[in-house]
Amino acid sequence: MNCSELSVIIIGRNEARHIDRCIRSVLKATESVPGREILYVDSASEDGTVDIARRHAIDIVRLKKEWPLSAAAGRYIGSRLTGGRNLFFIDGDSLVFRSWIPGALLELRKDPRLAGLAGVVHEIWEDRSGKVVGLLKNRYEQAAQDSETRTLGGIGLYKREILEEVGSFNPYLTVDEERELGLRIRRAGYCMKRTSRPMALTHSFERETMGEIVRRSRSRLYHFGTTLKYCRQNRFFGQYMRERLIFVVQFFAAAASVLILLAVLFAMHLAFLIPLCLLASLGILFLVKRNKAGSILTSLAKRTLISFRTVQSYLQTRVLPPESYPRDVERIQSDGKGKPS
Repeated sequence: MNCSELSVIIIGRNEARHIDRCIRSVLKATESVPGREILYVDSASEDGTVDIARRHAIDIVRLKKEWPLSAAAGRYIGSRLTGGRNLFFIDGDSLVFRSWIPGALLELRKDPRLAGLAGVVHEIWEDRSGKVVGLLKNRYEQAAQDSETRTLGGIGLYKREILEEVGSFNPYLTVDEERELGLRIRRAGYCMKRTSRPMALTHSFERETMGEIVRRSRSRLYHFGTTLKYCRQNRFFGQYMRERLIFVVQFFAAAASVLILLAVLFAMHLAFLIPLCLLASLGILFLVKRNKAGSILTSLAKRTLISFRTVQSYLQTRVLPPESYPRDVERIQSDGKGKPS
């Protein structure tokens, strides 16, 4: 197994549009790192992603389509199949800026308490055809100075020895796996930082549209209940609720309040509902004129789906040890030779 300074783990599924540029950016960003290894972990792509990745001198493995697939599973498998002292995780739809990794490696060595490091991430929004429709600068709203953070997000650099101490990514999580890992890192007495230097550019569908909200709901990306259940097992239930899911509690409290109010009004007299409906209609007309009704309805739909999926996934999740995740991956390319191993 490689014992170099750095292992880069690229994960992806159906990323034919972006994987070539992602790999090229990683190769350029790590060319000054002696003996670095690069592994692409594919989650059963069906669009030719693997064929494109094989054009480059990197290692490639593929997860089986019958397995529970997720970004966390790709990172988990990647961490198990590599040997570098530091691990840089990046999604296949992203590009890493050339100067970030060498500088981050130097900073990581300076502080024994520092478990991981990330930087500023810009997000390009695309439609289904690949046309750029927007840009979100500094997605994580990093300040002008470096600062500690609770989570690195999907792209970040970690020390292997600390990941092995606290446990790597949980392969059974489909959302917030980075935050759950961050809770374990912080409990062990380590910290994570986000630098003010640009780190990566990532591509995504615009998140605040009805189509993307429905897609994410169907893709288990709103299954925060699964993450919550694993947090309960690790005694992080209350902390995770406070840091991440307080809005779900607020949503159900607000919904219950509305139902109680309507029940009281019906019980008193229907006449009370007439002025209430008139006021609501005037409010909706006002929002429509100011072009805010659509965004409010979209936000409401998103919160409703997240709340529902959170409760549903919590009740349905059966906790499994991360070590039980299958590891007999399909090895597509080894040592960058361009041939199946």
